[in-house]
Amino acid sequence: MRLLSVLVLVVLEYSMVFAGGGDGFTRSLSDLSFDRVDYSVLTVQLESRESLNGRSRLDLLVQHNLKYLYHHKMNRARFLVAPDPQNVIGVMTEIFESSNRIGGLIDQGSGMMQDEPGVDQMKWVVEEIGAEARDLKARFADYFVEGHNSRFEVVVPKTRNASDQFRAFLRDGGRINRQLESKLDGYFLADSPGAVRVSDYSSSSIGTLVEALNQLSRVVLKEMRRLD
Repeated sequence: MRLLSVLVLVVLEYSMVFAGGGDGFTRSLSDLSFDRVDYSVLTVQLESRESLNGRSRLDLLVQHNLKYLYHHKMNRARFLVAPDPQNVIGVMTEIFESSNRIGGLIDQGSGMMQDEPGVDQMKWVVEEIGAEARDLKARFADYFVEGHNSRFEVVVPKTRNASDQFRAFLRDGGRINRQLESKLDGYFLADSPGAVRVSDYSSSSIGTLVEALNQLSRVVLKEMRRLD
């Protein structure tokens, strides 16, 4: 039997672009060299993303965006000088790996529903997705910044059936993750870095989307445990 009540989860987040002037970070940018950067670890990860299928010369696209990131999107509050480009490529790779794992876990959960999984199996998927979202958010915020207010709303149904709760979680988690993948591609792999679209101001930020996944997983896990 389903209960008619629902929980509306609202995630609000704000981040500000750090405005640096003639500081050490800005001065260090002139000494950066991208000549020996190995992009393959990132581009191999990106080749599995459906949104990038058929995109040629991926190395050049990543390199072009990497230079823009250093000048406009790096978290300068964390660094006295610009970090090594190879380290930044490594962080970008970890971010995309987390995003891909979230998508894989959602697909895994959807496949599980064909075999009437146990509650512990469903809770494991919910926990893992939340953990990946937290890791992604921490890695992103450690190196990069966004510059606009953002919000996201999720309606979490209250039900006495764990399978119904899990299906709703997979549906909403999938919706959030599709938006997240699109935002990551736009942030790190823009065809024209720096170009601003009107839709950018109305869409949720990367930080807000991963926090929505995190909070959604926490709420759903709490509801599922309540049913034990």
